[in-house]
Amino acid sequence: MELLRRVVGMRLEKVAARRYPGVLAYSQVVATFAEGLSIRVDLSDETVVPMFEVFVARARPVEPPSELTEWDRLELGDFVVASVFLLRREEWIEKPTKTTYQPVGRHGVEQKFGAIGDEDDERQTVIVDSGVCFISTRCAELSLDADTFPLVLQLRYEVAPSQLPQGSRIAVNEHRTPQ
Repeated sequence: MELLRRVVGMRLEKVAARRYPGVLAYSQVVATFAEGLSIRVDLSDETVVPMFEVFVARARPVEPPSELTEWDRLELGDFVVASVFLLRREEWIEKPTKTTYQPVGRHGVEQKFGAIGDEDDERQTVIVDSGVCFISTRCAELSLDADTFPLVLQLRYEVAPSQLPQGSRIAVNEHRTPQ
């Protein structure tokens, strides 16, 4: 937690995210700050009870990656960190009420997640540190949050909406995936 507090006021220069094979997500993300500090955010798995595993975000200082062939990069120009938030969610396991499909294995259970406070007295829930969100002084957000797929992160970079009205969208060209 102290490591994340240290970056408030620092300029976030770039983000490198290691692609997870076959999924639109990342196995680890490294944020590099102007002051020479680099932070790696990834997930570790923890077993709450048998057949109930959660993935918890962790942040630690590292050297920036030198080999970037499997990494996506995001260069940031003026992202001064104004605040950092820890992202949390509630997770639980529940048995399906009506089996409309053949479950894998002998135990037909589903792991679900939601906002904190969606609790039900009948189920065992756990609060999970699912990610980190950096907010810039210009209100841009960089969020790294646990995906539903094990041990991968979703990376979102959002800029605050402009006060100007947005024009209508007209498709110019669409990318087609080769068959």
